Amino acid sequence: MERLDTHRLPVEQIFRTELGKRIVIRGVPLLMLGLWLASAATAGSAQLYKWVDEQGRVHYSDTVPPAAASQQRELKSSSGQTVRTIKPPPTRQQLETEQRAYEMARKAERQRHAQEKYDKTLLLTFSSAQEIKAARDERLRAITAQIQLIQERLDKLESRLQTQRRKAVHIERTGEHDPTPVYAKLVELQRHIDENNAFIERKRQERERTRQEFARDLARYRELMAVEGTHTAPEQIDNP
Repeated sequence: MERLDTHRLPVEQIFRTELGKRIVIRGVPLLMLGLWLASAATAGSAQLYKWVDEQGRVHYSDTVPPAAASQQRELKSSSGQTVRTIKPPPTRQQLETEQRAYEMARKAERQRHAQEKYDKTLLLTFSSAQEIKAARDERLRAITAQIQLIQERLDKLESRLQTQRRKAVHIERTGEHDPTPVYAKLVELQRHIDENNAFIERKRQERERTRQEFARDLARYRELMAVEGTHTAPEQIDNP
């Protein structure tokens, strides 16, 4: 049994309904409640709010105090009918949850659009799995050719570097000439070698990415053809 807030009387009148709930009429004496509803019906503009506080007490008032602003409340008509239910403002946690859900939905929508664009481009570019394989092999051959070309250049640079090192050792031993130009040439050759090695490494990474991208294209193309029920010619076995 809840304790009666007698210290709030007569500002608030408290009574029991037929359901046994405590009702708090803020600033409205019980005797005047019926007169208030009758006058509200005549005026047609009066409003009465109903809400339940954290202690389970039911409140009625023509204004909502700040302490009750976070509570769900009902707007009553002059006849006592619920005109509108006013939801409580969302908490910070609810707002954060809604924001995360919104961001996830936006991300999913962007991914869906990107997938649709990718599928459309794939189907417009290739008409068979064999075409995808042919494009893959052509691209891989081009990258491999670049690597081989730079590797040949790199071998020549390495040979020149060894020649310059032998020359530097000879000059250091005999003291016949100033070794400074030879040292500068060694630095320059080593710089070119490092640049070419870096280029080859980038091309190897590009070749691996190309394999992975075409593998994804091929798998997705087969999925799309399976969904559409399209029958394609038998494919040759891959030799990765």
